[in-house]
Amino acid sequence: MPGDLRVEELAYLAGLFDGEGSLGLKRYKPKGKNAHVRIDPRVSVTNTRLELVEPFQKAFGGSVYHQKRSLVWQEVNSWEALSSNAISCIKALLPYLREPKKREAADWILYFWENRSLSTEAGYHSGRNPVPGEEMSWRLEIFNRVKILNLRGV
Repeated sequence: MPGDLRVEELAYLAGLFDGEGSLGLKRYKPKGKNAHVRIDPRVSVTNTRLELVEPFQKAFGGSVYHQKRSLVWQEVNSWEALSSNAISCIKALLPYLREPKKREAADWILYFWENRSLSTEAGYHSGRNPVPGEEMSWRLEIFNRVKILNLRGV
C-alpha cells in the first residue's frame, strides 16, 4: 500500500495522475423504497497502456477495467478506487500534484471525508438510516463544488 512506496514512485504516480487521472465525488441515486442518496470519493486513471494503470491498483487497491470503445478508438484501461481506497490515493499523491484544480478538488474531497466520517459513526451512512437533511445539504454542496472544479474549460 502507499506506505511502501518511495518518494520517487509517489511523484511518478502523481505526474501520471495529473495528466491521465480524475477525482471527484460519486453520487449513488436511490434504488428501492428504503434507499437513500450516498456520496463517496472516487479516483480513476484511464490510458491505452495497461502498464501505466496497473501501478495504481497495486498501490491503492480498486479495480482495473478494459474497455473496447469502437472500431476507430483504441481499447482503454481504466483503474477506479472508491471510498477509503480513493482517500488513501489522494492523501499519498496530494503533496506531489501540480494541477491546481486537482489539488483544490483533492482538498475538498479530504474535507468531505474527514467530516463525513463523524456522521458515519452516528449510523447515517446506510440505506436504512438516511442522512439528516442538513447533513445531506452540506454533502451535496461539497459534491457540487468538486463537480464545478472538474468542468472542462472553466
